This record gives sequence, C-alpha cells and structure tokens, in this order.
Amino acid sequence: MVKMDLLKVVRVTSGYGTLTVLNQVSCEVADKSLVAIVGSNGAGKTTLLNTISGILHPYSGKIYFKGKEINGMPPHEIARLGISHVPEGRRIFPNLSVLENLKMGAYLARENMKNGMLKKVFEMFPILKERKNQPARTLSGGEAQMLAIARGLMRGPSLLMLDEPSLGLAPKVVASVYETIEAIKKNGVSILLVEQNVRYALEIADKAYVLENGKIVMQGRGRDLLKNKNIKKHYLSLK
Repeated sequence: MVKMDLLKVVRVTSGYGTLTVLNQVSCEVADKSLVAIVGSNGAGKTTLLNTISGILHPYSGKIYFKGKEINGMPPHEIARLGISHVPEGRRIFPNLSVLENLKMGAYLARENMKNGMLKKVFEMFPILKERKNQPARTLSGGEAQMLAIARGLMRGPSLLMLDEPSLGLAPKVVASVYETIEAIKKNGVSILLVEQNVRYALEIADKAYVLENGKIVMQGRGRDLLKNKNIKKHYLSLK
C-alpha cells in the first residue's frame, strides 16, 4: 500500500535576509512515516524546519501540508493545521513546572487538556508524571528533552518536527530518546527528524535525505544510506 504524502516541499529556496541557505530543496514526508534530514553543522537543516513551520518565508518554491499550500502562512496557523516544531536546544520554560510547560504546548489546542491527551503523554513519559509539579529547570538534560518532545505532542500533531533531539546528551540518554521517537511513530504520528547524529537517525528512518551546503545531495531508505561508502567515510568516520 502506497502512503500518501503528508508534507511536500518543492524546490524551496530560503534563508535569512540576503543570505541564501537552502537552494532548490525538495523532500516529502509520507503519512505515518519517519523521515530524517542529516548533514553536517551549517548544512541548512534547521533553516528547512524553520521554513516549513513559517518562522522563515521561502524566497521561492512551494510547501504543501495535507495538500494545502502553507508557505507564507504565519507560524500559529501552520501549527493549527497539525505541524508541531520542537526546536533545537529544547527551549522549555525553566521557571514553570513540568505540568505548566505541557499546558503551554496545548495552548493552540486547549481541548486537548480535556480529551485525554495529557494522560497519553504521561503514559509515554512516566518520568514527567512523577515530576509534574517540579520546576522544569530541575530536570536533567534527557528529561528536559523528553519534556520538549512531550510539549510538542500536546497539540495532537499529524507531523512532529524534531531539531537535533540528541544534542548535548550522553549516549545512554540518546538511546532512550530514540526509543521514545520510535514509539511516537508507532502511535501514528509522522516525524521529520533533523540530526547530526547520522547513525541513530538513519537506523530508524523510513526515508532520509542528506543535506550539504543547502542542497539535497543524496536520498533513500535510511538503512540503505548507512551502507553507502560516502556516508560511512564523511559522517561515520568509517573506511
């Protein structure tokens, strides 16, 4: 059975002011799939997510979500359509409690506080339930990342975009975060994952794109790209 595209990015060029970062980038996320965008620091991965979520407006090209053209729409309208963006660096509210952070995640979908979404999130992240009344600043790095992801889920998105979820975390914690990401996908949420941790990303990706200097230079099934000699050499330090 062929999965329909949930998100479609068509020849998008984008950047900051006069600085072009993305050049004619095209990619797709099929419904209920996990797609990874991998590449070195500065390749344009974060710029791509910011352009999809409306933080940046593309200079040219088209972005479609559920068949609707969304480029040029403000971020809050794109979020209401079902895209949830978990930015790099977690960006939780440190002086609010864990529960208050989660409530902020449901701000654009307040009905989710009444329809069982909080219960679902606590089932997926039991450590957050244990610590729901603690200030977010008291969480460990891994717990803070879990909170950032959980806050993104509170909106009940069709597409969850994760920017560098493993950044700054110990290897054991990274493994736990990726187990959670796989569980989210199994629950029917599509995921667009941006990562420098190429091995982890490609191992779980249904499809992956390699971004270099603002251009897609390679694409394919995640595990197939793991076997590619150029990927091994340049990203995994293997011969």
